[in-house]
Amino acid sequence: MPAARFRNAFAVALAACALATSARTDPAAIAYISRNMDINRMGLTVTNYGFVGNNFASRSASMEYPLGTGYEHLVRGGVWIGAYAVDDAGAFTGVSTAAVDGSVGTNPSPDTEFTPDGSDVIRRSAFPTSQFYSPLAKSHLDAIGLYSDLPAKSGTRPLSVGVRQENLSWATPAHEDFIIARYVIRNLGTSPLIDVWVGLYTELASGPKNEYSSWPPSSISSPLGSWYRKALVEYDPTLRLVREHRCSGPPIPGGCQFEITPHWAGVKLLTAPDPGQSVTLAAWNYAPGSALRDEDHERYAILSAGTIHDLSAPDLQPGTGDPLELLAIGPFGTVAPGDSITVAFALVGGAEVADIQAHAEAAQAHYDGVVPTLVSLAEAQVHGGAVRVVWHSETLDRATVLRRESNSAWEPRGVVRADGTGRLAFDDRDVRPGRRYGYALRPADEPGTALGEVWLEIPSTDGFALLAARAMSGVEQGVEVAFTLDRDAPGDLVLVDIAGRVHARADLAGLGAGSHTLRLGATLTPGIYFVRLAHGGRTANAKVVATQ
Repeated sequence: MPAARFRNAFAVALAACALATSARTDPAAIAYISRNMDINRMGLTVTNYGFVGNNFASRSASMEYPLGTGYEHLVRGGVWIGAYAVDDAGAFTGVSTAAVDGSVGTNPSPDTEFTPDGSDVIRRSAFPTSQFYSPLAKSHLDAIGLYSDLPAKSGTRPLSVGVRQENLSWATPAHEDFIIARYVIRNLGTSPLIDVWVGLYTELASGPKNEYSSWPPSSISSPLGSWYRKALVEYDPTLRLVREHRCSGPPIPGGCQFEITPHWAGVKLLTAPDPGQSVTLAAWNYAPGSALRDEDHERYAILSAGTIHDLSAPDLQPGTGDPLELLAIGPFGTVAPGDSITVAFALVGGAEVADIQAHAEAAQAHYDGVVPTLVSLAEAQVHGGAVRVVWHSETLDRATVLRRESNSAWEPRGVVRADGTGRLAFDDRDVRPGRRYGYALRPADEPGTALGEVWLEIPSTDGFALLAARAMSGVEQGVEVAFTLDRDAPGDLVLVDIAGRVHARADLAGLGAGSHTLRLGATLTPGIYFVRLAHGGRTANAKVVATQ
């Protein structure tokens, strides 16, 4: 293993500090909080920064399986979210990461691009005798982190996404060998996110921590020698399962000495790809700061490859390679401002290959059939300039209704009570034409929770809209754009590529109200472009794909 992993001494946890809402403007002021999931055989550290594992900064369970044996399997992990986006500076390719290659034994909060919402990791339990008991619990132990890539950290360009990370675990024998990690990702910006990919980055590495006199493990603290370059990584495509086992070195399996750490551990993608979507399995050798992965467009290319990396390649083998893994799914075509997508994984263990495969299948079946929806949407409509939203819940008797627009925070709008059938209805007449509103419920005892989120568009009466944009071919190359304006006002129509370079522009002054069609003339190479309509202080965006 590179010496850089040992250069950083054990970092003391950040001092506790006030977690007021205003602290979100200073990411360094928000305490790094980690919590242990220890209800079943899979022990796991989760944090309020999106980081998974403890970076071997302590001997508590990073991802210890079976819990209590001292067999560790994960140094670090975290979600990667990538997309094509547009901000005030133009179009760009962005990837927000919760973990990247880095040194062990440190507080990893500087390594993540996410910032907590100011709260602790929320813990809930379905056990009535638990100190964390809540009727809203989805499992025997829930651990929920709320974070976003706002405000931007130094040197980053955020996608403006918020994440609700739900880690769920059960103590029942059929479900004690996995923990589910469910990511609900919402677009907090004012423009759509295009072709979104979501992946879980992991540094899977196994060994017996109890056999090392010092921690993090080093070659001089145990007769077993270095912990690293001893990972045998394999992939089961039908299960979407990447699994790892400690292997001392070639030949495989004769030289592996499997008995030193006798269990497999890995990551299963629970979200099945829809038509048009693919799974990516990427792998590379540990290399902090590598020029191959230090730019967002490079990371997005890795995320969105849609291919399965050859894990049998010589440079990834035990004794030679020190592999990292990224298991991802996408693309999710368009995520409008305020909308969200959900992607779930399972962290799984097993004594033999057949065991971890069976536990991965159990995780899939349990997630598909048992993980409850606490609040479901029964009705949502706009009629006569007013909004009516009706939720259904078997657990909530009373809740606060929240409302927000795409670029604002949730605000309370009233309290609703369930009728005899579990329905909670809310009518909102304080809405404006042309606006888009989100609604959700907040239980009385869950200040950081928003459940049953739904978004509604109030029909506009002003006639401002970007209706369509299509790439043209042949003699008249460029993009044809259809749009409507409500009045004569300063404005322009701009065509940019994903790097933000302007390819064409049209001045809209003098067009007046009504429907219009314009051609933005440009010679386009195959790729993705964005049209931005700006008029009278308002903006609208559309994606264009040029194929020839």
